[in-house]
Amino acid sequence: MGYHHNWDTKVYSEEEKDEVPNELVDLCKFISGIIENDWHYEAQAVIINYYYKGSTLSGHTDHSEPNKTSPIISLSLGQSAVFLIGGRTLEDETTALLIRSGDIMVMSEESRLCYHAVPRIVPADDSPWSSGEDYNNHIDHLLKNCRINLNARQVLQLGQESLAIKK
Repeated sequence: MGYHHNWDTKVYSEEEKDEVPNELVDLCKFISGIIENDWHYEAQAVIINYYYKGSTLSGHTDHSEPNKTSPIISLSLGQSAVFLIGGRTLEDETTALLIRSGDIMVMSEESRLCYHAVPRIVPADDSPWSSGEDYNNHIDHLLKNCRINLNARQVLQLGQESLAIKK
C-alpha cells in the first residue's frame, strides 16, 4: 500500500503507488506520537508480509527509503514469530524476541539499519480471535495457521513532496 517497493531494484517509484488507508495512517501517527512527539510521522508505504507455517524471512536491513530516521512501525496478527535482530554486519551478535499477535514493534534510526530476520513461525499459545463456534470460517483458519505483518514506513523526508529529484 502507498509507495510500492521494487524487490529487484530495491527502490520505490513515484509512478507506482496507491493510497494507504486513513485508519492505518492515523494508527501509525498515534503510535509514533506516543513514542516520540517530534517524529511528525506519516505512513507512506506499507509492506504486508504473509507467513505460513514453515515460512521464514532472511536477514536484511531496511535502508531503501530516502528517510531512514523515521521509524518502521510493525503490526503483527495471527501466529507468533521468532524475530532476530543483530547489528550492522552479519557477524554481530543477535538477540531473539518472541512476537505475538497484537504486538507492535517500532524500529527507528539505528535499529532499522541493523540486520534482522524471522527464522521461525511459532504456534500461538491461545486463540483470542476465535469465536469458539465455527472453526472453519476463513478468518479463524487464516489466523490459526498464518502470520500477517504490516510494516509501515515514511518514505519521504519531512517537507519532501515526491521521490522526483528536482534539477
